[in-house]
Amino acid sequence: MRISKSLTLLLASSLGALGVLGCDEDTAPSFTTDAAAPPSDGPKAEASAGDGASGAEAGSDAATTDDDAGDAAEADGSGADVPAGDDGSTPDAAADVGSSANKPTVLIDMPETVCNTPDGMRLDKNGNLILSCPNFFSKTETDGGTVYAAAPALMKITPANTLEPYFSNLPAPPNAPNRAGPMGIDFGPDGNLYVADHQYRYDINYKSRVLRVNVDASGNPTSSDVVVEGTRLSNAVMWNKDYLYVTDTWAYDEPAAGGKSAIYRFSRTELAAATTANPIRIQKPTATTADPHMFAQFMTEDGRGVNLAGADGITFDGDGNLITGRFGDGVITKITFDGAGNKATQAVWVKDPNLTCADGIFYDSVSKNIYVTDSQKNAIKVISPAGTVSTLWENDDSNGTDGLLDQPAEPTIRGGDLIIANFDAGFTATQPGKNKTHEPPFTISVIKLR
Repeated sequence: MRISKSLTLLLASSLGALGVLGCDEDTAPSFTTDAAAPPSDGPKAEASAGDGASGAEAGSDAATTDDDAGDAAEADGSGADVPAGDDGSTPDAAADVGSSANKPTVLIDMPETVCNTPDGMRLDKNGNLILSCPNFFSKTETDGGTVYAAAPALMKITPANTLEPYFSNLPAPPNAPNRAGPMGIDFGPDGNLYVADHQYRYDINYKSRVLRVNVDASGNPTSSDVVVEGTRLSNAVMWNKDYLYVTDTWAYDEPAAGGKSAIYRFSRTELAAATTANPIRIQKPTATTADPHMFAQFMTEDGRGVNLAGADGITFDGDGNLITGRFGDGVITKITFDGAGNKATQAVWVKDPNLTCADGIFYDSVSKNIYVTDSQKNAIKVISPAGTVSTLWENDDSNGTDGLLDQPAEPTIRGGDLIIANFDAGFTATQPGKNKTHEPPFTISVIKLR
């Protein structure tokens, strides 16, 4: 459905009216030197950075170890090698790919002044789909500075598919332009909403954060806190049992680190004690040291996909394994746990030539498949329980009209619908991707799965 002009005015007026330390029991990570880290002239800007998606529960309490440095196959902890495809990307399709039954349509067409950069999504207790809108784009440069068409905000899509304000009083950081950057979101066991605050687009010097939106017993947001400071690019957040996992897509700024990323983990106890006045502060990682909260490290393979951007989306499969994908090369890693909830293995699970960019990911408990947004190719990829990759839908460059994918960043499932947020950042010439520019309409797409 498309939003009427009257609703646009209502949303704009509503948004204008809205105002909306420590260390857990983890030991310091055992730190290993990266093998064959690719040379780099410093961090390369990421084309898009979506967030994670929800899934089954698992526990963890493990030291950080390095993952994969681009090998064609790696051990999965069982003594066997993880199968991997050849490197490289398949050519962009000139036309739509996938069954016409899977063709996406428009769920919501959003006003530019409300949400022009949709990203993270999560269902709340009342059946609303909460949507993060960092609104990085739709901006003009003036003598007085950058003027953005929309403030960062959290919106909600009701069960009737109407777009309404949810929360806009997100705490602004001290660095310019003093705007929060809400990306991945997830509700915790305390009922509150946790938000990855992506500051990397504004300042790459470890200014990103994790925010908590405090929610009352009726499911209404009331206030917000800064609970974690010091990540470089907070991207996806996901709770699992009593731990919050957070991806840092560009965790390292040392040139030799190239595409090294990380996942951090925080306990429910320490987050409950964290406030804006006393947040958990992350130690900047170096080649030999890392913060005790660093749970896993990853190395993106240079030249395989978009760029060197690393860990992006997170999900948990039906066996309780943590699954994450790297945005820059499309490699999917699986982390398993032992009976005590400690990390048992970390290895490449999927490395397929048909998947060279992995943004948001979502585990479907009905089909047991994992849905991946391939932002580079305007595609939705499906990973089977056996680890095979297929294409649910792919279209060429589009502005999103009629629901076609427009740099999809986040998938989620509501009932029998696969709902997709189109980030629509646009890829630069040095970062090959189908989407060329940020332009209206600004849409949420939907594909009927069942």
